[in-house]
Amino acid sequence: MVAIRKDLKGPEEVEWLKITHSKALGSGEFGTVFPGKIKFIGGKSFKVAIKVFHGPLSDSHAHKYQTTIDDLRKADVPMVRMGMYKLKDRWVQVFDKYSRGNKSVITPVFQSLPSVPLIKQYLIACARIVNAGKPPIGDALSELPPRISPRIKVRDIDSLTPMATGRMDEFELAHHAYLAFPVFQSSDNLSQSQMNDFVNFYLGQIKSDLIRSEVKKRLERKGFTF
Repeated sequence: MVAIRKDLKGPEEVEWLKITHSKALGSGEFGTVFPGKIKFIGGKSFKVAIKVFHGPLSDSHAHKYQTTIDDLRKADVPMVRMGMYKLKDRWVQVFDKYSRGNKSVITPVFQSLPSVPLIKQYLIACARIVNAGKPPIGDALSELPPRISPRIKVRDIDSLTPMATGRMDEFELAHHAYLAFPVFQSSDNLSQSQMNDFVNFYLGQIKSDLIRSEVKKRLERKGFTF
């Protein structure tokens, strides 16, 4: 498993970028992910994952993706390192590669029984996505291998881009922030007291008074106490 180094540079500093195997690591609604390598000018090459979009992105759309990445970073959202680059004159998304061979080792959030630390990581990530002005929806968050910290990170930004969501006001963001909370409520190993603690923890991570108030109202109707 190889991650992009912290000194990930801009597209103008890429010496070369290539797909190294035709067998995909995964595929979704917006694109297909392949194993690859990237080399920046003056540096060594290293392994990455390369997302090739089903429809070629215009410069404007690629800019929106990169702006989303920058907005998430500014809000300190836990995320894999990523960026928008050109591969043979076509915009692609390059990001951390977590795989064994050509098999991904990333799983959907809470595919297994959630633990308290993972739930808190999930809530922090959702709140910070909201703080960045984005809705915590779709499959943006993934659970990474145990050696990675934190394990819950944003890896797929398709559902977070303005092209997918449009611009949202705080009331709309509050609605999505509320919907993001109950993802693990069906877990039998959590008491009502623990769930209430998670609610308070989640609300404490949200910076907007209006969004926090709206989420609190909705959760109160579900029987949570504060």
